[in-house]
Amino acid sequence: MGKTRKYMYTKNEMAHDIINLMKGDFSDFIKEEVLDNILWAVTEIRDYEFSKIVPKAKYRGCKYWSGEALKKAYGINSPTELTSSSKYKNNNDLRHEHVIPKAVIKSYILEYINNTILDSNELYNEILDVLNHSYGCVLTKEQANNVDKIYKDKMPSGKENIFNPKNTWARYKILDDDIYNVSWDLKSSSWIILKAERI
Repeated sequence: MGKTRKYMYTKNEMAHDIINLMKGDFSDFIKEEVLDNILWAVTEIRDYEFSKIVPKAKYRGCKYWSGEALKKAYGINSPTELTSSSKYKNNNDLRHEHVIPKAVIKSYILEYINNTILDSNELYNEILDVLNHSYGCVLTKEQANNVDKIYKDKMPSGKENIFNPKNTWARYKILDDDIYNVSWDLKSSSWIILKAERI
């Protein structure tokens, strides 16, 4: 199992912290450093209602995986072979990737907060919506490197409509592979896959 946190840091708390941070009397350096750390963490958060110990969902527990990553991690020939008894091998050739690059999300949040005229509740809802659309996906290192060669810190569509489902996954169209939505058994103390479905 991955690293555990002593407490749950929810996306709701993240949204409040981002607003307080950006509106607070801090240097731009501190604001950007803390925002960077929050955005690194957001894609590894999962909701665990059955345990007070919160596993870090960087690999096992991550909702989205490429087909090749699943095959490497579980030593199978096809994601369709996955069952609840499938054994996890290792993550030496895997990378947890931000589906929308962290730099794009960061730029979006900074511009939005600095130019908004929304009241605090509306601003909170907008930031929370951004965080809820910040997904992680497990790729092989080769796949991640191939994506980074073209779209490391940018989206094919720029910053326009990046949360539209057609655009959210646009960087991965260069991969000759399917992306899977992986369901995990949250009642289990170990990572057990219930099913993996192509998105």
